[in-house]
Amino acid sequence: MQDPIGNFERIRELYISYLDTAFRIGDESVAEERRRLLRQPGTFCTEPLIEAIPRYEPAELSFDALYQDTSPEGPLAGFTEPARRAFVDLALAGLFGSEPREKGGLPLKRKAKYDPYRHQIQMLHRGVRPGMPGVVTSGTGECQRSCRVKQVKQLRSLLEREG
Repeated sequence: MQDPIGNFERIRELYISYLDTAFRIGDESVAEERRRLLRQPGTFCTEPLIEAIPRYEPAELSFDALYQDTSPEGPLAGFTEPARRAFVDLALAGLFGSEPREKGGLPLKRKAKYDPYRHQIQMLHRGVRPGMPGVVTSGTGECQRSCRVKQVKQLRSLLEREG
């Protein structure tokens, strides 16, 4: 939201306009006094409550790059090509916004609408390694996605058993 205070004021004015229409006062000076009173904090609504939230840092890897990364230090180190493909397809099947991929290029079914954040890749890097649990300390949607690491472990185990 680029202008939270302006949005608050516009919404408040829409409600005051509704009250002017639904409960019309014939005397304009009295109607103006009502509008002035309604604009005072605590009368009709509180002051805007704004919580500053820092922006998440983007990851260095896109989902395409995550699939292609075969380095021993990469987040999916040790995953076979089919396992990396299955992981990216799983992540893009609902955990992250995506759209169908056009034919040609990478053998992935979907294309991400946006890249993951750094903390998500860090959690993935920890979560797919034995003895490296991650701790989620927030209830936001972004952190809840990181909780899917357990499902990633289960997927990896399943893919390893299948060969």
